[in-house]
Amino acid sequence: MARDKATGKVYRIQAATKQDEKPWSAFYFEGIKEECHDLLFFILFEQPKHCFYIVPSKALASMEADKNGFADVDGRYLNNWNLLKS
Repeated sequence: MARDKATGKVYRIQAATKQDEKPWSAFYFEGIKEECHDLLFFILFEQPKHCFYIVPSKALASMEADKNGFADVDGRYLNNWNLLKS
């Protein structure tokens, strides 16, 4: 969990890491639609590339990540820590 001192909002964060170059497995996001809400974020770390993806759970659900895995084609979530301040 993380708390924004300015607003008092408390964010629930789920972190995951992987060490290979393969796309994120859709298995990891199975059932995401049932648990998503505005204050739940996923921090996805790709160790080989040293990349962090900060992804709102609702965005994962709308991507149908439970079927296709996760891909950030346009770089919207890459190292975008500011998403936790909104």
